Amino acid sequence: MSARALRVSQASLAISVVLLVLVYFWDLLSLRLQHQLSWCMDHYGTPARFANLLPDRAERVTAGVTDFWGWLPPGVSCTFTDVMTKESETLTPAADRSFFVVVLVAMVLISTAGIVFTRRRH
Repeated sequence: MSARALRVSQASLAISVVLLVLVYFWDLLSLRLQHQLSWCMDHYGTPARFANLLPDRAERVTAGVTDFWGWLPPGVSCTFTDVMTKESETLTPAADRSFFVVVLVAMVLISTAGIVFTRRRH
C-alpha cells in the first residue's frame, strides 16, 4: 500500500510542478515573440481610461511590461501610459489564474508531504 501511495504522490508532484511552471512561463515565452505594446494590447486591450484616445490618437498610449514575476495573480502585468498627460493604469491577469495557482501550490505541498511521510514509514 505504501509503495502505491509513494508513486501516486510522486506523480501528483510532477504533474503539479509542470502545470505551475507552464502557468508562469507561458506569457513570458509569448512575450519574446512580440513587441511589448502589441503584447499588452492583445492580452488586455486598451484600458477604458484611454478609450477616448482611440482610434485616431492611439499613438499617445504606450504600454510596457511592469511585472514579469507576479505571484498572485500569476503572469505579466502591463502599465498603459498616456504620453502627454503621464496618466497611467496597470492591468493584471484575471483572478481565476490566482485560484488555479493556489490549488497547484497546495497540491505540490500535499504531494511533498505524502512522499516524506511514506518514505519515513519504510
